[in-house]
Amino acid sequence: MTLAALPDTDAVPGPFWLLSALHLLTFVLHLLAMSALVGTTSVLLAVRAPDRWARPAVRRLLALLPTLMAATVTLGVAPLLFLQLSYGRVAYAAAITSAVPWILVPFLAMAAYGALYAASRRPAGDARAGAWLRVALGGLVLVSLVYASTFALAERPDAYARLYRATASGLVLNPDVATWGPRWLQAFASAVALGAFVAARVARADDAVAAAARRTLLGAVAVAAVAALLRVGVLDPSLRAALGGAGLGVFVAGALAPLAAAALLRRGAAVAAGALLVVGLVLSVVARHLARLGALSGAFDPAAPAVRPQHDVFAIFVVCLLVAAGVIAWMLRLWSRAERPDRVGP
Repeated sequence: MTLAALPDTDAVPGPFWLLSALHLLTFVLHLLAMSALVGTTSVLLAVRAPDRWARPAVRRLLALLPTLMAATVTLGVAPLLFLQLSYGRVAYAAAITSAVPWILVPFLAMAAYGALYAASRRPAGDARAGAWLRVALGGLVLVSLVYASTFALAERPDAYARLYRATASGLVLNPDVATWGPRWLQAFASAVALGAFVAARVARADDAVAAAARRTLLGAVAVAAVAALLRVGVLDPSLRAALGGAGLGVFVAGALAPLAAAALLRRGAAVAAGALLVVGLVLSVVARHLARLGALSGAFDPAAPAVRPQHDVFAIFVVCLLVAAGVIAWMLRLWSRAERPDRVGP
């Protein structure tokens, strides 16, 4: 009787199409927050004005960074759980193979948050804010590299099995850097471009910050396009097969959308450019999902487990997601309505 009461660990609480839809939705929300974070940080480091750390627009963006970090972490929990729920067997195996870097991720995230908070609390004109921002950006880059390496390894069961047989130390990263490196570069550069757009809109009244945002956006878009071209054309020959015809179309559209957005931005169509950047992000997420399914075809079927619906748990998730979104919106509203440091008089 006791054994019969134990949960069925081979079952999932919902059909694969629903879990995939929720995973993609929450992952896009997480990437929007993360993009605003890394893009704004990159823009602040790219401002060339000698008084940049005393400029009101810079101070305003600095104050936003801890909130963006909190939103990034909060919105990152759900997609990670959905990924583990649908692809648990391969995701856990890859994470165990790279256990030490994986365990370091929370500590790197905490260090990055502390550095962002320290930068936001520096007095106006204190150049040490830049040093703290570099520490934070370095931590975020390391986190993204560990994730990119591990999740790419999860799509290669033969590779992580071979690596784990060679050593169970947990110190191994995915050695196929030529494959996952450009994938990481494309994703990170695309995130910086979208975040630079956000920074440009927030600080559009400051010419120095706006100019740094435009430079950052254009440079990031170019890097992302080159990385995408190298991935699909040279460095990852298996990508085209994994995507299939429809998936390849989605991948190309997602890679071209930021280039079109940059062209629209140069012509002054800011709203259309921002919309295209978001569309490019969504298309890239869908293409990544299709590529994962194609890469695992024949080795692992995420739709195979039996479905044991858990409606109460699903209801709790929906409520928590709505509450989290509401809290983040409330935090951003408080920030946007706060008295600006450059406002003088009533």
